[in-house]
Amino acid sequence: MARVVFTPTAAGHLRRLRAYIAQDSPDAARAMVQRIRADAARLGQFPEMGRIVPEYREPAIREVIVGPYRVVYRFRADRNVVQVIGVIHGSRVLPLPAD
Repeated sequence: MARVVFTPTAAGHLRRLRAYIAQDSPDAARAMVQRIRADAARLGQFPEMGRIVPEYREPAIREVIVGPYRVVYRFRADRNVVQVIGVIHGSRVLPLPAD
């Protein structure tokens, strides 16, 4: 089983999306973050379950869709680690991966 870690960038995305949703509903914000974290944790068992991100066309960079969010991650098989590198709303343009 691979270890799942959130990069500082992805952790910041989660904090900001939680704060944004919490303006209308703290309960909904908490639920969305929990759902994203749960789906990300599943990547430890199935690191290649997500699709290759079409914008990057790099087999190691994949994504899973959680509600309206794209959870973008990099699977590093040599280190047996899944790095969540971003949590981006589906309507936004993806930046280049840096972490």
